[in-house]
Amino acid sequence: MNSIPNYSAIVLAAGQGTRTGLAYNKVFYRLPEGCTVLEGALRPFLADDACRQIVVTAHSGEREEVQALVQDPRIRVVAGGDTRQDSVRQALEAVTEPVVFIHDGARPYLQARELEKLKDVMTREKAALLAVPVTDTIKEVHEGRITGTPDRRFLYAAQTPQAFDTELIRSCHEAAREQGASVTDDCMLAEQFGGVQVAVVESDPGNRKITTPADLEQ
Repeated sequence: MNSIPNYSAIVLAAGQGTRTGLAYNKVFYRLPEGCTVLEGALRPFLADDACRQIVVTAHSGEREEVQALVQDPRIRVVAGGDTRQDSVRQALEAVTEPVVFIHDGARPYLQARELEKLKDVMTREKAALLAVPVTDTIKEVHEGRITGTPDRRFLYAAQTPQAFDTELIRSCHEAAREQGASVTDDCMLAEQFGGVQVAVVESDPGNRKITTPADLEQ
């Protein structure tokens, strides 16, 4: 398996996480494994020598707490923005490597094998993401009525990391800011403003995001 030589990682930890029902940022929740959610999200990058830099976004009042979680010279903590999109754009200003992996700080179960598959694909692509095939039948709904049923053979649920040529995704974020475009993940920006078809790397469903109280109990 081929691999990119070096890359930066952005780990997003400035979200509100209100759906978990916690009275504090969910990235500080301690998992049954003994580590916090954020430590779990950082772990595969810290274990990878090819990851030369990790930029973590945090609320201004939590930057010291985030910095104290993991002592590693590759980590730089920067202030997050009002939205996920703002946080990524601000973090990209600090990125030093030609390839960047953007990962949810609330996704603590990424395995090294999934990371390696994504790195392999990025030797020949400008943009790629981890995703899992949808197993449920999905319905399009408007005002409480079904308006369509997409063929699930062509549906994937997006995960992170999502990986990009750094200059490509920087330019996409800047174009989105100038045009006032709002998206829910970075691949949407690459699709809309980068003129690239994003490569899909089939992932493990276990690479899940901590979002609801039920996720904390699993």
